[in-house]
Amino acid sequence: MRQKTLGEAGEKELFSQTHPRLKSREGRMSIAKFRTNWLNQDPPDSSKYVTLDGRIQSIRKHGNKLIFVTMVNDRKTIQGMINFKNMKPPMPLDAFKLFGRMIEKGDHISITGKPARSGTGERILEAHILPELLSPALEQIPESLTDPETKSQKRHVDMLVNPEVADT
Repeated sequence: MRQKTLGEAGEKELFSQTHPRLKSREGRMSIAKFRTNWLNQDPPDSSKYVTLDGRIQSIRKHGNKLIFVTMVNDRKTIQGMINFKNMKPPMPLDAFKLFGRMIEKGDHISITGKPARSGTGERILEAHILPELLSPALEQIPESLTDPETKSQKRHVDMLVNPEVADT
């Protein structure tokens, strides 16, 4: 199913390359550095664009024009807000909807935007450029992993789901 969706999206102009090379971008930083540099400021400096890369931990879609994603990288998380009305340059709604259908939990994406606050006061990264799908996940990452046999056979999944296992 996922490969069929990726194949259809690859035919569209928006996703002509499903595995793009990472481009050198000014403002690219780690989530940990972003949290240290930007989230400790009150209010955050929203004059500079920042690019963050990470794996999607959760997605919350609110209609066709607003998507919240929680990204994780090196065990640090940040929430990204992808709002259709904030996209620069303006883009067709169909392209935005296609992106919303394309991304899934476990995908690696790159978000470029400015630090901001959500309506609830949480500090977030507000996307101003449509995020890039860097690497789609072909298999879902489970919420929890408790079966001892699966843990021993799929050690890499155990480390993703239970970070304390990677510390040992």
